[in-house]
Order: sequence, then structure tokens, then C-alpha cells
Amino acid sequence: MDNRNNRQSIPLDVPSKLLKPLWFRSRESLLDDGIIYDPIAAHACRRCQLAPDCLTGNVDQSQLLHATLTQLCDLQVKRFLETNPDSWVINVARALIPVSTV
Repeated sequence: MDNRNNRQSIPLDVPSKLLKPLWFRSRESLLDDGIIYDPIAAHACRRCQLAPDCLTGNVDQSQLLHATLTQLCDLQVKRFLETNPDSWVINVARALIPVSTV
């Protein structure tokens, strides 16, 4: 049975500070000249009820920092996978763990 139309809203007690990286990815993805593009983050943040809570502090500076770090991390992962094409990269608790099959 297909349950996609029967979704119920389940309240989750997630602090907004844990969603800020997703929110920064979303904001950067919606810019015409953004450093990163993540349409999934953008879609998720448009539906998030906590979005206003993510707009505290120096949002523009934090967004730029997060986008820059994301771009650098993505570049390192890409280089690793180009050098080790049979390897995997696993994201565990905000830390990337390269796993080589050699």
C-alpha cells in the first residue's frame, strides 16, 4: 500500500542550531552566483517551520563560511575518489572517513 498521501506530521524536538548548516546550504543554493548548489536542502528549508530560528546572528557571514568550507571539503573528497576510485567516503557525525579498498 502506498502511504505517501497518508503522511502525518510528527513533531520533532530538534534544536534550530542543528539545522543551521542545512539552512546555510539552502540559502547559498538559491543565489544566482552561489558557491554550492543543493536543491534538496533548499526544498527542505522551504518547508521547515524552524526557518525563522535559523536567521539569528551574522547570517551572511556564517553562510559564506559554511559554503566555503563545504566547497573545500567537496573538492578534497573529489580528489580522494579520483585517486582511489574503488573507495568509499562515509559521513559519520559531521566527519568524513575515507575508506580505501586497497
